[in-house]
Amino acid sequence: LKKIELADSNISLSLMATSLAEDEGVADPNTDPNDKTSIPFVADLKELLTSNVILRYQTPSQHAMLDVGKFEVESNDINLTGKSMDLDKVILENSTASYFTNQKDAPEEKDTTRGAFQISPWNIAVDKVVLGGNTIRYYDLTAARQPGFDPGRVWISDLNADIVGVGIGKTNAKLTVHNFQFKEKSGLVVEIDGDLSLTNQAANIKDFHCKINS
Repeated sequence: LKKIELADSNISLSLMATSLAEDEGVADPNTDPNDKTSIPFVADLKELLTSNVILRYQTPSQHAMLDVGKFEVESNDINLTGKSMDLDKVILENSTASYFTNQKDAPEEKDTTRGAFQISPWNIAVDKVVLGGNTIRYYDLTAARQPGFDPGRVWISDLNADIVGVGIGKTNAKLTVHNFQFKEKSGLVVEIDGDLSLTNQAANIKDFHCKINS
């Protein structure tokens, strides 16, 4: 299978209750964790095209939706066994990602340990990523409203970017960002350019330029 096209589709998943195994993160006993044959066609996939596709996920306490205007992927090589992906380009345009929750999260335990960590179990390379006219909405309905920028009710629009030279591995990651810009409903406008790199012990920013409400 070399190419997949999906258009004008509406896919929903609603969970009214979860099993104990799902709640506790217990693996399905009928699933072989070493099985690499579940999606064999992915290894040969060269092109993925989607347009006008809506994905929904809903539980009693949260609702997530991805409304895809255009999503396109062109791959050079995908190696499932070796956990590597080499992509020529990824394009996401005129799409909206939304997440709403009405359940307060349990307080996280602070990690007091320090040291190296694994960035990703996969090696991923992407020559070019293009974002255009996208929207992100995040609403925590349990949080009190705040004036100005409200971190509990974030609405980002006109999210655009040209990102090149993406490389992600176990111990390092890098990318170059051009014309990353967005607007937030509070009136905040942000524009960013620069080279970003990360290891499992340090982060580095080069030729970084940021404009806010310019």
